[in-house]
Amino acid sequence: MLACVCVISVSAQTSDSPYEKEHGYSEGLCRVEYKGLSGYIDERKKEVIELKYKKAGDFVDGLAKVSLDGKLFGYINKQGKVVVPLEYEDFMWGFVDGATPAKKNGKWGSVSEKGKTLIPHEFDNLYYHYDGLALAVKKSGGKRMYGFVDEKGKTIVPFIYEEANTFQEDLARVQKDGKFGFIDRKGKVVIPIQYTDCRAFSEGLAAVNSNGKWGFIDKSNRYVISPAYDRVQSFIGGEAQVLKGGKAWYIDKTGKQLPPGRWLFVFTKGLKTGDQFWYRGTDLEDKAIKTKLNEGYRYYDVVQNQDKREYFIVMSKFSTSWQSGINYRYDNDKAWEKIKEVYKDGRCITSLSYGKDKWSIIATDLGRNAGESAITNTIFPETRLEEYRKEGKYITSMAHGDGKWFIVVRKARYDGQQVEKFYGGWIQKTVDEYKKKDYYVTAVASENDDYYVVFTKGMGIKEQIFLWGDDIPMREINQYWAKGYQSYRSYYLPRYTTFDKSDDDDDWFFLRIDK
Repeated sequence: MLACVCVISVSAQTSDSPYEKEHGYSEGLCRVEYKGLSGYIDERKKEVIELKYKKAGDFVDGLAKVSLDGKLFGYINKQGKVVVPLEYEDFMWGFVDGATPAKKNGKWGSVSEKGKTLIPHEFDNLYYHYDGLALAVKKSGGKRMYGFVDEKGKTIVPFIYEEANTFQEDLARVQKDGKFGFIDRKGKVVIPIQYTDCRAFSEGLAAVNSNGKWGFIDKSNRYVISPAYDRVQSFIGGEAQVLKGGKAWYIDKTGKQLPPGRWLFVFTKGLKTGDQFWYRGTDLEDKAIKTKLNEGYRYYDVVQNQDKREYFIVMSKFSTSWQSGINYRYDNDKAWEKIKEVYKDGRCITSLSYGKDKWSIIATDLGRNAGESAITNTIFPETRLEEYRKEGKYITSMAHGDGKWFIVVRKARYDGQQVEKFYGGWIQKTVDEYKKKDYYVTAVASENDDYYVVFTKGMGIKEQIFLWGDDIPMREINQYWAKGYQSYRSYYLPRYTTFDKSDDDDDWFFLRIDK
């Protein structure tokens, strides 16, 4: 019988784990705790780094932050050797390009991942270097003043600003005399310091506040979108969230209001899924669907628009001894019971999606040795998925809805799989970087305005194309099929608004370093 696993966090000690807590594996080592001290074990459960640290972190790029007394920190390598002395009061968030800001004797400087001091510890705060410049803080007359220094600590932009942010798109947001504008890397003011507030540039546009209303300017200080909004966020993926009169929505770079969600269609070459047929509509008993079922087509993928009861169904001509119809309109508990029922009968989940407050499931007989398992959890179960990968089980389907994750994994002889979280929107650059390493997108799900994207290697995919649309672009789909591409996965991804739900005004491109 195929396994069905519900992920629940449990704190307990057993003979299999004599530690009070295991934090999950990172780069082959697991941080463990016992009687207030931390150390590390390997995948054979062998203690490879002694439990002697009062505070410790997971390994990242071969290094872990540790402290013997809980006050002074340094870094060790995976052999337990100290590579950055345990003499610093604080570090930033890790090493970037081999360096990290570090605090010593109450002042900030910078050290290398080999423990060498790069910038003397003489600043009241210091951020990472990007393209040769780092944002820094010095106190003057009891006030914190901002400037920029080079990789040796030499001042490039004088400490004359009341507030500043790191450079984005070669411009930095600064405040002087209570007003905001932008400077270039030489410290020259290129956009007048005249605004009530502003945000960093993103995708060529910056949000600015004038007389209490927000709009967007380009790098020539020309308004592209007039100031008319109460609150805004920066553009990501050509879209920005705005708030006006208590209502929030998304706009494009012309200021046009966008629909509450959009479609993503993924097409591939290389996979053999058989002849395909697609259907768009609201009637799951449509004559066209029944005709294709009689011709030997089976359900391959089903997606429901979350904002209306409209389905996009892909059917493929492949052989199976049994397949369910589209089981739809399940809430969380009933969907989980249905999945367990499917596994009890020895079937597999071949399509899983969420829409219009309900789950849709397709079950198919793939043979008794499919080795499939399912997970449900309120948070994305990274640790459990890592354990499954070690067993040779990879994600085949996942979706998020109504505060729940449903994820299906199956035994497969792939060469590897990674899950990336895209904060705030789709990041095509990351997709292109994975493609260079022969990793292709095989699953996508969204949680609020973040995307979870699964990349898999060794499936046989040779090419991949992504088609986005606020509506289902039927003509374009046909054109891709005519060029030899097959439909691989389809998604309806809501545009989640947050301004009307929270006062939190986070902006990914707007960074303060006050600590």
